[in-house]
Amino acid sequence: QAHQLLPFCPHLICSAGYMGGGASVQLDPAALSNAEALAAKRGECDGDDGLKGLVNEIQSENELLTDYIARRDALEVHHACSGIGTDEKALTRVLCGRTKKHLQAVDGHYREAHDGKKLFQLLKGETSGSLNKMFTWRSMELVEFRAAMMDAAMDGFGTDEDLLTETLVTCSNAEITELREYYEATRDKSLMQRITSETSGEFKMFLTKLLQAEKDESEDVDEGAAEEAAEKLYKAGVGNWWGTDEACFIDILVPANRKQCAAIATAYENARGKSLSKAIDKEFGGDTANGLNAMLCADKVDYLAKRLRKAMKGLGTDEEAICRVLAGAGCFETCRAVAARFMELEDRSLEDALKSELGGLFEGDFRRATLAMVADPPPHEPTRGEQRKVDELPPIDDDDADGLNARLDLLMVTNDALKEHIAFQDAHEIWKACNGGWTGIGTDEEALIAVIGNRTKDQLDRVDMQYRELFGKPLAEEIKGETSGNFKDMLLLMQMGMAECDAYLLHKATEGWGTDEEALIDVIAPKSPERLREMRDMFQDRYDKSLMDVVDSETSGWFESDFNGVIKALLSRSENVDEETEVDDAAAAEAAAALKTAMSGVGTDEQAVIDILCKANTTQIAAIRTVFENENGNSLESWLEGDFSGNAQDTLLALCAPPIDYYCRRLRQAMDGIGTDEDAITRVLGSLNKAELGVLKGRFFEKYDIDLDERLKQDVGGSWGKAVL
Repeated sequence: QAHQLLPFCPHLICSAGYMGGGASVQLDPAALSNAEALAAKRGECDGDDGLKGLVNEIQSENELLTDYIARRDALEVHHACSGIGTDEKALTRVLCGRTKKHLQAVDGHYREAHDGKKLFQLLKGETSGSLNKMFTWRSMELVEFRAAMMDAAMDGFGTDEDLLTETLVTCSNAEITELREYYEATRDKSLMQRITSETSGEFKMFLTKLLQAEKDESEDVDEGAAEEAAEKLYKAGVGNWWGTDEACFIDILVPANRKQCAAIATAYENARGKSLSKAIDKEFGGDTANGLNAMLCADKVDYLAKRLRKAMKGLGTDEEAICRVLAGAGCFETCRAVAARFMELEDRSLEDALKSELGGLFEGDFRRATLAMVADPPPHEPTRGEQRKVDELPPIDDDDADGLNARLDLLMVTNDALKEHIAFQDAHEIWKACNGGWTGIGTDEEALIAVIGNRTKDQLDRVDMQYRELFGKPLAEEIKGETSGNFKDMLLLMQMGMAECDAYLLHKATEGWGTDEEALIDVIAPKSPERLREMRDMFQDRYDKSLMDVVDSETSGWFESDFNGVIKALLSRSENVDEETEVDDAAAAEAAAALKTAMSGVGTDEQAVIDILCKANTTQIAAIRTVFENENGNSLESWLEGDFSGNAQDTLLALCAPPIDYYCRRLRQAMDGIGTDEDAITRVLGSLNKAELGVLKGRFFEKYDIDLDERLKQDVGGSWGKAVL
């Protein structure tokens, strides 16, 4: 089960049938380490080997995060197409906000979960018109898209010659070869044979030459050869009184590289005073002329920009052509290059042109999809374009420290972007869960648990920031409005920072009638001086009250003087105890002797005991305990139990125990006997971070030979229990 994810298992976890309603894809929280943790690892690197190891580690983590996002995208697309209606915005975020490489991973995960069914097969029936074409074509591999264009151009009555040209002239030699092989493998027929059977004359000759995939793909220019070619073209066309030698044009222009074609066109115009493009239009029919003029475009980007201009020129807009250009461009970089070239041609941005041309009442979703494709940076690309920069880096050189550091910088930026994107997805998932989930009714508590319960506190801080930006309210406010009781507290504590957890629990323990002394002990006693300092500052900031004053007021009853003294002394540790001070064995011996004196004879010097223990740091207390037991034959705890009682005794015993041991004991106490102390379990587990929970589980097993997960399953239930687990 997703909510039973074991810490530190570096794998993606999917609940059974993860494409079903309410299911989710989960990620090991340890993969969501914060930037400070990564920076600390970097500072600990020893030489180039250590640096290379960290590079490989973060690269692996980035791959894990990327694959997690792809699995989650597959689930989101499935949900967007399930039930009544279709969530076009969600589809736009995924299908128009991911690279082609990423979408192929999404498609692979979808096929894995649906018996080989491809994404485009799902999408065909979910939307209509131009939006449907955009989504369907974006979800295809490029070779798959091109093969589909071949079918669209030649199926049914007639042939769409423009579509054949548009598809083939933008392909490299390798892409044409790949297309021919793919087409034959998936259609059981030769693409060459299919095209030659559907076309005729000079246009068939042109396409046949293209399909041979023999274009010069260098950037070499031979000016002399260009002048010779220009002369041949003149004699084969305008200068030929007996007609046009079509083969000459095709044999010269189709195999030549783009720069050589430009040189030929320049030489022709200089020699004849008219453009080569105009000569082609005069000598050839429309389809072949369009194809040959495409050879004169500066490059693929130039051709696609001109194709978009044509699609938006005159009355009406060719939305299908817009879809083909943007969906078939391949990568966002090409789309942005096309947009830049369009700006040069039109003196207006492609974004403005699309807004103007697609401004109809029912074109909002399609307009959003097209604008997402040309935005810079892409609004929903998980790495904000950083992964492309990583992919462009040269191979790792073990001896190049500067190169390793540069790669590490880029990987860490990419890592941060991926985690921000996951937080963005989480925020949307939580909003849906709090607004009816996938059914639209009630609160989807399991979806809330799946997100909040499987994130680190640092990652949930990112989610909170995203939630505020997207939905105008803190995450905590949403949780408070949708949940109640210990389930609410558990979710709130999970997403709070450490000091915030402490302040919240202390406020809850002291507000209203009565005081929850157990909560005061659980929150204050095991904490380090630094944590106590942060706790006091947070309490003052959140509730505009001094924590010391509140605690003094709430523990000043007739029989609570010792408790009042010890709990205030504990808070004072934030100012008078240094946790970094090393153990002083001599001081430990003196303290052990002083403790014995304070607890011997008639009466107990309670204040002396409190002063000694509350002014020592954790390691010094451990040393005092050891000396005390060695000198007296009994543990310090047994003496404290004999000389103190009630809350004061519990607080001092908590102070003497290592924090992790104290938490183990509290959990054991909360589950022993009749009933379960849900409040204590919530306080302990909700306020720890994922790394501490991993240590806690291990220590619990060491102390009691009991698996904490299995023990909790016997005592917890409902949504609260699922959140605990």
